[in-house]
Amino acid sequence: MSKQTYLTGLIIALSLFFGNASATIQLSDRKKSPTKPMPQKNTAQLDTQLRALISQFGLTGDVEGQDTAPNISDPIPQLGMQLFFSKAPGGEKSVACTTCHHPKLGGGDRLSLSIGVNAIDADIIGPRRQAVNNEIDIPRNSPTIFNVGLAKKALFWDGRVEQVTREEDGNVRTFISTPDSGFGIADENAGSTLVEALSRFPVTSTQEMRGAAFSDASTTEEIRSHIAQRIGDYGSEEGGLATNDWLAAFRLAFDSEQSAESLITFDSIDFALGQYQASFVLVDSDWSRYVKGDKRALNPAQKRGAKLFFTQAAEGGAGCVNCHS
Repeated sequence: MSKQTYLTGLIIALSLFFGNASATIQLSDRKKSPTKPMPQKNTAQLDTQLRALISQFGLTGDVEGQDTAPNISDPIPQLGMQLFFSKAPGGEKSVACTTCHHPKLGGGDRLSLSIGVNAIDADIIGPRRQAVNNEIDIPRNSPTIFNVGLAKKALFWDGRVEQVTREEDGNVRTFISTPDSGFGIADENAGSTLVEALSRFPVTSTQEMRGAAFSDASTTEEIRSHIAQRIGDYGSEEGGLATNDWLAAFRLAFDSEQSAESLITFDSIDFALGQYQASFVLVDSDWSRYVKGDKRALNPAQKRGAKLFFTQAAEGGAGCVNCHS
C-alpha cells in the first residue's frame, strides 16, 4: 500500500468516526453513501480490539458533570439565554453573544475567523457575515458553546481562562486564573466555574463586543461596570437602552426584590450567562452508545476510525487520543 493511499484511508476513517462521535446540528438532509459490508469475522475482531482500548482508557460512555449541568428551563439559565441573545452587553449595542456563538450554527458562527463589531451588516451572522473593507481583526474562530460547561482545565483556544490546582504549604488549592489576574494567579472575581469566568471577557474586547464604547473606561472592570449599569438602568448608563425590562427579569430569575444597583452587577450577569452556556450538554452520541455496549451503534468504517483514534502511531494508529481525550 502506498503512503498516499494509507493517508487517504486514515483521513476518511477518522472523519467518519468524528462525525458520529459528537453531537452536530443537521443544516440540510444528506444521503449517506452506502458502506461496503465488512465480513462478520473481521467486525467481531474489530469490536474485540475496540473493547480492549475502551477498557484501557477507562471509558464509560458518560462524561463527568453531564448529570449536574444546569437545566435550561430553570429561571437563571433562562435569564442567561435572554442576555446571550441580546445586544445590550455589546459596547456599541451592535453585537450579541449569539453573533459568534449561535446554537443553530453548531454553537459557533461557521466562519474561519470571526467578525465582531466591524461587520458591514451587524444583523447578518454566519457564513454571509462580512467585515468592513474585508479587514478581519479577530485572529481566531469562535469555539462552540456546546459542552463548554464540561471543561475542567481551561477555556479559550489559548487556555487563558484556566483552572489551576497547586500545592502550597502542604495544602492543595484550586483556583481560576484569567487575563485580569495574570497567568497562574488567582482571579478573585472569576466566579466558581470556568464558563462563568469565560463570560467576563468577550465584552471587554474592542474587536469582539466592546467596539469604541466606554471611552472613559481604563480597566476591564470599568467596562463591565458600564455594561451592568446600562442593563440595570442606573448610574452613568441610565437611559442607555431604548426600552429596559431587565430589572423585572433579574428579580424573577434570582427570586429577589433587590434594587437594580444591588442585583444587576456584572457578577450576576456573568453567572447567568455561564449557567445558560453550561446547560448545553450534548453527549447522547453513537460513540457513547457503542462504549456502553451497543455494537450496532457504529458502522465498520466508524469502528476503524475509532481504532485509529485510540491506537498509538507506533502501533499502526493515528494517536489522536494523545491530544484529544
